[in-house]
Amino acid sequence: MSPYSLSPKDRLAQLGERVRQLRMQRALTQQELAERAEISRKTLIRFESSGVTSTGNLLRIAVALGADEPFDSLFAAAAYSSLDEALAQSEAPSRQRVRRRS
Repeated sequence: MSPYSLSPKDRLAQLGERVRQLRMQRALTQQELAERAEISRKTLIRFESSGVTSTGNLLRIAVALGADEPFDSLFAAAAYSSLDEALAQSEAPSRQRVRRRS
């Protein structure tokens, strides 16, 4: 099944489940991970079961699990698909402010 065919709710639930699996692979209890991530155990339990949490808590959990590298590329600018595209982008005029009249 393609991840794009899932609803946002289902994708969040999968994310919570992947965190649970990674926590278990690292042999961490929910309490241990919650302490490392500086969140409450209840917040972690809710996240693992539903995938719902704040972005800040998600980042804390990822850092505590050593899985925060993908955050560096989240919403990153797309790479050029060709040399022509890269050159065209560099030739685009830069925007400048209009000077105020005195």
